[in-house]
Amino acid sequence: MSERTLRIVAGTWKNRRLAIAPGSRPTAERAREAFFDILGAWIVGKRVLELYAGSGAVALESLSRGAVAAVAADRDTRALEHNRGALSAGLEVLRGTARQVARDLAGRGDRFDLVFLDPPYGAGDAIETVEVVPLLADGGRVVWQSDANARIHASPLRETRRAAYGRNVFTFLEVP
Repeated sequence: MSERTLRIVAGTWKNRRLAIAPGSRPTAERAREAFFDILGAWIVGKRVLELYAGSGAVALESLSRGAVAAVAADRDTRALEHNRGALSAGLEVLRGTARQVARDLAGRGDRFDLVFLDPPYGAGDAIETVEVVPLLADGGRVVWQSDANARIHASPLRETRRAAYGRNVFTFLEVP
């Protein structure tokens, strides 16, 4: 585990520190705060899935702000396991690629109100939006974090909002 940390911005675990996995690129605190300001009270009572989770900051911040359940998945779950234990969080941690995890969750019938995707910038093997549609609950949203220069192929979803914070861009997608 790296010596670098980031903090949860608000909610039950406000200012608690999270470990960051070596080599990861976590969502900056200010960008994450702006993202959750957009969501506002909508997140309360929701089910959240974070793919490419790294430290699990988005899933844990969601729980801190009132989400009812969260799942975080990554190929390397060391930071996720550490952070879940440090917070005694009811976070489900899954190991695997985004595609594998999405297929497994769809197969067991899980549905989420928010699916957050933050693949490594420039990743040629990033999951496609069509692969997460079966995971969406009625009225569910997908939010894809990307670099400012990246273009998201939203099909079959519809882009409803795009918010930029420095290099971080959040693209909000919904079923048309």
